[in-house]
Amino acid sequence: MNASWAWLIGLGVVHTGLAYVLLFAGMAGLAAGRIAVLQFAYPITAVMVDWALYGRALDRVQLLGVGLMAAALLATRWPARPKA
Repeated sequence: MNASWAWLIGLGVVHTGLAYVLLFAGMAGLAAGRIAVLQFAYPITAVMVDWALYGRALDRVQLLGVGLMAAALLATRWPARPKA
């Protein structure tokens, strides 16, 4: 195997493994509903980085989707209303 492939595999395993360990360790104390909504943070971040670094703009429907994800993230910060 070529040394480049070995480095590529090593970087992928180490970085991906570390990311998942940190992700799941951080989620350990959260409720399932909050975890589900917070998973929207990754695609929003990816879209924003893609726009900032590469200048790729979203169309209206895609922007609507980003807005819905942002609203869901903001909604997790509000306390739940007591049921009547």
